[in-house]
Amino acid sequence: DYFRNKGYRFLDMQDALTPYPADYVRHSLFTEFGRHYNAVGNTVMAKYIISRLKGWDLMDPAKLGQAAQAERERISH
Repeated sequence: DYFRNKGYRFLDMQDALTPYPADYVRHSLFTEFGRHYNAVGNTVMAKYIISRLKGWDLMDPAKLGQAAQAERERISH
C-alpha cells in the first residue's frame, strides 16, 4: 500500500502467481532449492511484466522515457 499511496506504478510479482495453484507454483516455477525461478517461472514473470507494461502503454521506448521523465519531475516536487 505504501507505493500505491505515494502514486507509484509498481509490479507486485506475487500477482503473477495468483492464477496458479500453490503446489504448482512451488514445484513447477522454482528451482529445486526454491529460492530462484526456473525457466518456466522466469517465463511466467516475463509474460506478466510485458502484460503490465502493455497495460500502461509503456512498451514503446519513447513513451517509457517520457513516463520516466514525468515521474522524476513528479517526485522532485
